[in-house]
Amino acid sequence: MARRLLMNPGRLILTKPGFDARDPGLANNQKLLDSDWNFSGVIIASGTMTDPAPPVDSSQEGQTATNSSAPMIINFPSPGYVPAAIVHYVYDWSIGFIDVGFPGFRRESSRWYGSASRVYEDRVEVHRMPFGSSYHRFAGTVHYKIIGVG
Repeated sequence: MARRLLMNPGRLILTKPGFDARDPGLANNQKLLDSDWNFSGVIIASGTMTDPAPPVDSSQEGQTATNSSAPMIINFPSPGYVPAAIVHYVYDWSIGFIDVGFPGFRRESSRWYGSASRVYEDRVEVHRMPFGSSYHRFAGTVHYKIIGVG
């Protein structure tokens, strides 16, 4: 059985399930926390993008709708586990939070995107909610941050 917690004077290591904290060859992606790290929330990827789904039309309201039901995909390099994700978008002076969150965490109260959206080892899939006779499009700039706290 793996010992997941190591507490020595000046050092604390907490591993993911199945990895032994006493192993001197333990890789960083097998740890949840190592007190030698500068901080525990390593940023794996961050950036901005625009929703690739085509808008229904060029009007302001049409920009926020699409006929595509396919999820918006945000790809990132795999850290070898499912990390956390923070995604939001800014359009016309408003900010929309896309409730993707941490692995295995979903807010049941999320009225827009959280219940169906999901973080995987190498991507985030943001699902689209019905929007009248079409689907919601994330108009404007989508900001994302992928954080290695899996």
